[in-house]
Amino acid sequence: MDIFVIEDNIFQRERVWKVITQFMTTNQITLAIRQDILTAEQLLKDENLRKGPNIYVLDIDLHERLNGIELGREIRAMDTEGYIIYVTSHDNRLKEIIDEYIAPITFIPKTDDQNLTHEAIKKAFKQIAIREDFRNQKENFFTIQRGSVQKKIPYRDILYFEKIPRSKKVKLYATNGVFTINHYLTQIKKDLTGDQFIHLNSFIINALNILELNLKEDFVEFTNHERLFVGKHSLRAIKKQLIQT
Repeated sequence: MDIFVIEDNIFQRERVWKVITQFMTTNQITLAIRQDILTAEQLLKDENLRKGPNIYVLDIDLHERLNGIELGREIRAMDTEGYIIYVTSHDNRLKEIIDEYIAPITFIPKTDDQNLTHEAIKKAFKQIAIREDFRNQKENFFTIQRGSVQKKIPYRDILYFEKIPRSKKVKLYATNGVFTINHYLTQIKKDLTGDQFIHLNSFIINALNILELNLKEDFVEFTNHERLFVGKHSLRAIKKQLIQT
């Protein structure tokens, strides 16, 4: 896994390099920061791009043949599991558009405040570590038992579980369908293993399949672009647990 920083402002690029280097030294992380790759054109020609996942720190406002958003799409086509981090001063509306197509892991504010940059880098590397652990671990399955028939659903395909009111049933929403389970939600919480699940009163949500939290319209958007509308209280709880993971 290599780290690429594509930023045409030399001062901003060196600032990001410095913060990443300090963070890796402090946390004893050994990764190669590819300071030989400075432009989008050089990056797209690099043979390691298809050997990912790599980490890409991209300026949205690149003044090259491709801007940061276009470069992100090119990267995503070649390194489908790569981790994209955007350096941006744009508002949340643009972030939503980028999320929809590229799914960056986080955003770094374009600022002279090194503490803000450090906190954003820290958050990004924490999320990357969680996802790498999940990607490399043995495949886990959730098993639905119906009589003598078992159906196994990989954890990576689970979006969320939802309690059906006034019943001993739960709906499981997955990337390949919706399933009804004859169990209480509390029992399912006990059966699940792994740190990627967020437990709420009426839902269990797979954090690794969350694409966006929309705090204005109160919904969670998943990687398949399905939306789950929840109340503001639940959305705040989800956001809090995401920050803590």
